Amino acid sequence: MIHARHTPLTAFLVGMIGIATFSGMDAVMKGLVIALGIYATMVWRMLAGVVMAGALFATRPNWPSRDVMRIHLYRGALTTVMALLFFWGIARVPLAQAIALAFIAPLIALILAAFFLHEKIGPRTIAASLVAFAGVAVIFVGQARADLGDEALLGSIAILVSAVCYAVNIILMRRQRWLRDRSKLLFSRT
Repeated sequence: MIHARHTPLTAFLVGMIGIATFSGMDAVMKGLVIALGIYATMVWRMLAGVVMAGALFATRPNWPSRDVMRIHLYRGALTTVMALLFFWGIARVPLAQAIALAFIAPLIALILAAFFLHEKIGPRTIAASLVAFAGVAVIFVGQARADLGDEALLGSIAILVSAVCYAVNIILMRRQRWLRDRSKLLFSRT
């Protein structure tokens, strides 16, 4: 097996491309929410997701297990709430601020992974997370002082709650992966 060595520059560039892609998607969604409204935008987004996911599932030889399907249902419901809150929020908050607030999700997922998945978190990771949380707090306090209005404050709160939902979704994905790996191990022994 060949192990590829990735440089920090490669990791930085991949991260930059990912952030640019998701920021572009958020900009498109903000425009759609403002133009069409939250519910019409969500319907079109969900239909696109069903088509893309359906195409992937159509090529699978067999369906996921009952436990994995249950997690898919939980994740689907959670993703719907997450998306509604996020899209509602980005229509009321400047996009750069909304994206910055949403970046708190991986930090929350880190805490949830330690609590629910019993993962060890190193002191450097904890320190970096505290700095990132402080950055989000500065953004939130700055918005309150700028007095962008009640709508912007409610939008920011919606985005933060959406970030919590996204963090829980990350934990459910990790749980789903664990179930899949366990299933493969069980079938390989028979």
